[in-house]
Amino acid sequence: MTTRPIEKLHFFFSAGVVATSAAVATPHFALSVAAGAAIEALNFRGLAIASRALCGGLIAGRGAWLGLLALRLFVLATVLLLALRVGASPAGLVVGLSVILPAALIGAFALRPPVDPNVGPMPLVSPADDPSWDTWNPWLARERTPAEDEEGG
Repeated sequence: MTTRPIEKLHFFFSAGVVATSAAVATPHFALSVAAGAAIEALNFRGLAIASRALCGGLIAGRGAWLGLLALRLFVLATVLLLALRVGASPAGLVVGLSVILPAALIGAFALRPPVDPNVGPMPLVSPADDPSWDTWNPWLARERTPAEDEEGG
């Protein structure tokens, strides 16, 4: 099993947040932050596995997608409730769970596709000036056919 760059970034952010919370807060809070970050790492990995299963064709259909989503959220809720029952700090869990957001945003920015220098700026043509807009059907998101023009009048 390989670790993706966003997961590595999440690990480093989590380690920094846990170290910072251990330095400025109680050890109980720092353990709760670590637990929240670990739960979110597993949840994020589960999302990747579910995505691979759906995109790879192992599972097909909208019902399967909803079933995987429901299963992932059920496991997440169960683990969170178990952590709270054991005595984890709710605020620490929220902080730990939230570390994935900056990691995903920075990771997505860093892993974005390269900019093509050969592509120039978009032309400044208004839809009223462009004749191709007359042949476009906005309701069906495709070009109009002659049969549609006869029906629509």
